[in-house]
Amino acid sequence: MKLDEATAVLRPRPAWEAIDLGCAMARTNWPSLMKGWLTIALPLWLLTFSLLWNHPGWTALVLWWSKPILTRQPIHFLSRSLFGSTPSLREFWNDRPRSLWLGLLPSLTWRRLSGARSFRLPVPILEGLSGKLRADRCHLLALHHGGSAWALTWVAVKLEMAVSLALFFTAETFLPESPLTTLSDAAEAGTFAFSEIPNFTLQLGNLGYAAAIALVEPFYAAAGFSLYINSRTHLEGWDIEVAFRRMNDRLRSRSIASLAALAAAALAIVVSSGPKTETPDAGPGLSPAQTLAEVSATLFDAIAPSIL
Repeated sequence: MKLDEATAVLRPRPAWEAIDLGCAMARTNWPSLMKGWLTIALPLWLLTFSLLWNHPGWTALVLWWSKPILTRQPIHFLSRSLFGSTPSLREFWNDRPRSLWLGLLPSLTWRRLSGARSFRLPVPILEGLSGKLRADRCHLLALHHGGSAWALTWVAVKLEMAVSLALFFTAETFLPESPLTTLSDAAEAGTFAFSEIPNFTLQLGNLGYAAAIALVEPFYAAAGFSLYINSRTHLEGWDIEVAFRRMNDRLRSRSIASLAALAAAALAIVVSSGPKTETPDAGPGLSPAQTLAEVSATLFDAIAPSIL
């Protein structure tokens, strides 16, 4: 990673400021980010709805269970764009052994219920770690913002619920006959049963849930990635490293300019040190070597504070 080419200021931040930075990165790169994200989400959802249209309960479960697949592309995209290069979709697929497949099975099985999913996913995707090395790395990173990552997941779940319900009730108002009215009448009469809910109504709710995932998941992935970057900044002193690199570049440019001036002065002295006609009134003068030494000492005294 080229830290000095980062498009955001790398400095230790409070957890919620880091989350806000992640959301800002997602907003800035929203068109390109969503273009790549939808190329993964839409085929997956079309396959899910086409195979499980008559089983809305299983459809909802698959939509929820497959979210770790959808978290990977935003992390891969933002990890490149943060350090100065906007990746293409082809680059993501070319890097699929790490960006898509590495650690995918654990994230869909025994790690699926982890509340720090977007915070820990950068470890296999960006660092290529697995097994005990991954576990140790995640434990170290969790020293900063581990609890905030769980809080982020809790907020994201609530946002998905709110958005999906809002979209469902909005779509329901445009139907000729509201299924909710029929269900309400059946509940008042004491004849309500879950099996009586029309399949279309349940799948309409699933469509609202999928739309909520599309709105929330990229921001959730970006916020978790930003927490990961902030944790590494705390642990590895990235802000200090960037400051030293910039200081070194600045001093190097000054020293090069000073050495160029010194070389020019030396060349001028050598050129002007040819044989001259002496007059009887002329006093003793400095030799070219002495003059060059004096000029060099003067220039060194001038540039020494900027170098040292």
